[in-house]
Amino acid sequence: MFTLDISPILVTLGPFQIRYYGIVYLFGFLLSLIFLLRARKKGKINLTDDNIYSLIFYGMIGVLIGARIFHVIFWNIDYYLSRPLEILYIWQGGLSFHGGLLGAAIAFYLYSKKHKLNLAKLADIVTIPVIFILALGRIANFINQEIIGTITNIPWCVKFLRSVDPINCRHPVQLYAALGRLLAL
Repeated sequence: MFTLDISPILVTLGPFQIRYYGIVYLFGFLLSLIFLLRARKKGKINLTDDNIYSLIFYGMIGVLIGARIFHVIFWNIDYYLSRPLEILYIWQGGLSFHGGLLGAAIAFYLYSKKHKLNLAKLADIVTIPVIFILALGRIANFINQEIIGTITNIPWCVKFLRSVDPINCRHPVQLYAALGRLLAL
């Protein structure tokens, strides 16, 4: 058994907090940027550096908007309908992987259509960094003590002290998901 009591906040700077999950998002965008710049250098895509920076910017906007909209609609719509301004409070948590993926796909589709790019080729280039970042995202879920698994008594079970159930030992499903994504690489 393992007891987890890691704060999801890496650093606090005055009123600002740097969280593990935010670092994963930032690292994901930077890694995707590096992969696209390398692909351009190798002649795999016909984009300027400025086009690539714009594409990453649109991807970031798509991920954040899509992730937040999905969270609001599918996880807590009644709460947000009674507090609509809080839909904008992404720093309080609440981003959905499914929405982020859909938002990024829409952003990449619109950008590729506007600039007459091959969407499949772009997707092929960013697949590796995206899968890696998804694995890191599940590790961040573990640190944040969210998406906790079922109650168990296996030797590697985890007590998530900052979760909704700090008493029972649970499967670390976030780590299983991270391992699955790493194996997919």
